[in-house]
Amino acid sequence: HRLRELKKNLDDWTKSPASLLFFRSIRSFTIGGREIRWESQGIGPVPGSNRFSLAGMPARRVLLIRSAPEPFPVEALDEIRQERMLAVDESASLPPCRVDLVLGMEGRLFVILPTGVLTNLPFACNAPFIQDPARVKIKDPETSPTNRWLLDRVGRLAAETLLHWVRQSNLQIEKRCDAYALLPDLDRDDHSLEGDCGRIAEEACRSALADKPFLLLEDGSLAKEKGCVAVPGILLDVWPNNLLSRLFTDSARPILSHHISTENRKKLVK
Repeated sequence: HRLRELKKNLDDWTKSPASLLFFRSIRSFTIGGREIRWESQGIGPVPGSNRFSLAGMPARRVLLIRSAPEPFPVEALDEIRQERMLAVDESASLPPCRVDLVLGMEGRLFVILPTGVLTNLPFACNAPFIQDPARVKIKDPETSPTNRWLLDRVGRLAAETLLHWVRQSNLQIEKRCDAYALLPDLDRDDHSLEGDCGRIAEEACRSALADKPFLLLEDGSLAKEKGCVAVPGILLDVWPNNLLSRLFTDSARPILSHHISTENRKKLVK
């Protein structure tokens, strides 16, 4: 039984080696004669981001985004102290922590190692979540201030990265449009643990984008929410965007960039 479980776990590693991105020093290992290694493909589009690909699979690329460290809030420190069953007079060293996003992977939550929580977020995230007693999933964020705070940070990091990315005027406009892949688009009626985790991150992302210019226009400038209009791309093949703005919008509002993918355009409209 132990051997079977061990083989199963090692097989899971070969299928989903994301944890290698989160270790401090381990970057590769060999299982059953197969080497698993992430290779750096250079820095990403924003500070604190790097691109990686799996060795031997150059098409499987991901973008790793790391936050700056932040100290735990008081309510999180109290919860962690209770979880570790520390006495009032005992001290615990809890340095500021960071959260990581991996764009290009399914929305699983990691505590270095993968948990059983698979959200519909458009990225995987790693953080020091407090896990349930079985160490399979995480404590419900409705009852865990630490996990609520970490999921809020995940959403804020996604928004901050998106804002920084679309402002990169030195990038081609098509590359700037790739930032919208970070936008969550979740089912608000999903009240499962996975749904709650995703919703907290999505709401934090939405709040961080409020009143910020994050909509990329045809001319490369940015507009705030409801500051532009999305029109079918085929119209831009017929008329210039300034004429489209006068013909098809009220108050001659500017036109959303046609380089944004159909999927991301739908998310922005919602």
